Amino acid sequence: MPAAMMKAVQVEKPGGPEVLKYIDLPIPTPAAGQVLIRTDTIGVGKYDALVRTGRYPWPVEYPEVPGISVTGYVERVGDGVEGFSPGQPVLAWKFSRRCYAEYVACDVHEITKLPEGIDIEGAVAIPDYQVAWGMLNDAADLRRVKVASINGATGGVGCAMIDLCRAAGIQLIAVCRAPNKAAFALERGASYAIDSSSEAVGARILDITKGTGVDLMFDQLVGPDFRDNIKLVAPLGQIVTFNALSGLPSSDLFADLRKNMDRSISVRAYSVHVYDPFPQERVRIASEVFKLVEARAINPSVTVRLPLREAVQAHRMLDGREVMGKLVLKP
Repeated sequence: MPAAMMKAVQVEKPGGPEVLKYIDLPIPTPAAGQVLIRTDTIGVGKYDALVRTGRYPWPVEYPEVPGISVTGYVERVGDGVEGFSPGQPVLAWKFSRRCYAEYVACDVHEITKLPEGIDIEGAVAIPDYQVAWGMLNDAADLRRVKVASINGATGGVGCAMIDLCRAAGIQLIAVCRAPNKAAFALERGASYAIDSSSEAVGARILDITKGTGVDLMFDQLVGPDFRDNIKLVAPLGQIVTFNALSGLPSSDLFADLRKNMDRSISVRAYSVHVYDPFPQERVRIASEVFKLVEARAINPSVTVRLPLREAVQAHRMLDGREVMGKLVLKP
């Protein structure tokens, strides 16, 4: 009997958005310890673009179906799986990818049951909140933090950080690349927004903080001039990097920190892969995020929806930095 087929999007080889192909693939059969999910909503983010372009720092074998986050309904379960039954709404955060598809087979530890009443579409943004929650609560020391900043503030993780800082009572400075993005960040709840296309970011941060700098800086750009950030962070403050989209520093970072020992700041490079050996930690973080959702302290939501067959357009929007909020694909 021919295998049942599904629609999926596959990266044939690293490249631009055009390497994403809308194809037919066999519906996966859940192995022992796995759950097959019928997809409702697929999250799209920078991680997917890094996989598509071959820039992801962990090995990827091509052809590859990208995508690490999906919500949907349990279709069936493999041997040995308990606690899941057909029809249950679930969220999967799947670092082995293959989420750009109508059906996804996931290991049990990659799946979280969605609490009753949580919007299944908006829930696909929760992994962004898990990333932001880990940076804010695990990577950073919040004892001295009253004012923080983040660049790329209108992406999925940036919007999540705006929500989480507001819920924690931390003033957040959102650094954006355009006036409409700055306005969007303020609408989302940022305390301040800086438009880097028309404002001097460093001068504005020092103006907002009355010359002391932020207590905590989240930086996903880094770049050759990373050392300039040191003067924008308050004494005993922290910088948490979670990407390096503009490249690496051009100078010796340790030497730069030594030259500014009077500020005694710390720099941490953060990745969610720190939890790879500890899946229970991802469960813990998801639980903390769901508590905030249920308390209505945060609001994971979707702003841009495209059909799965338009994944090329979704990635063109990613590459063009057109997306504000959470971009998703619908099968």
